[in-house]
Amino acid sequence: MMSNSIDEAIAKAKEAASNLPAETVAGAVQVQGLGRALTLEDMEIGGLADIAAWLKVTEFGMTIGADKTLFDEIELILPLADVAYSEVVRYGNPAKYEKTYNRETTVEGDTWPNAILRAKKVDPKANPYRAADLPFIVVADLVNKKKEVLVEAGKRIGHSTSVTNFKKFLAFTKELRSKGVDPTRDTIKVTIGFEEQKNDKGTWGVITFGAWERYEGELPVAA
Repeated sequence: MMSNSIDEAIAKAKEAASNLPAETVAGAVQVQGLGRALTLEDMEIGGLADIAAWLKVTEFGMTIGADKTLFDEIELILPLADVAYSEVVRYGNPAKYEKTYNRETTVEGDTWPNAILRAKKVDPKANPYRAADLPFIVVADLVNKKKEVLVEAGKRIGHSTSVTNFKKFLAFTKELRSKGVDPTRDTIKVTIGFEEQKNDKGTWGVITFGAWERYEGELPVAA
């Protein structure tokens, strides 16, 4: 049973890594000390579980899984204690991502120092950047243009932040803290949207955090 649980956790982490956004890593941070856990300020060991689908964002809107339906806004519940913090390094063309939740090993089982060296052999400017995996709980069924249910209410959708989106998420946690919400423990209901980002290398999208409120009821469970 223990082996199966570990295998499932690794599979979930690999899926999260494969859903990282294809955004430039300008502004990435240098890797800090190895081998210690990451807190909210300095990351936290973690990984998402029970994700029904992954939310992706472009400059045109948000999509769920492989479906092409674009969403402008979605109301979701976010248990902040379940957010998984990581460091990621991106290199190569097509882009390859290496990800760690503890600065010791990657989600694929290699050591984090080896992953960084491998990245720098391809791109000397490749540096780790900070990221967060956000485990949103769906409030109402997410339905596509054909009226097909993509994700039922009560199930979880995940989103892995890009460089710029992580900065926005950190700013959002500071706003929450200023309003008396503990961004390491509390649960909120929030409306997420999207915003176009541009630089000289291209255009992409990030999710935005709109109207929110503290959520203190029972978490919805899929039927």
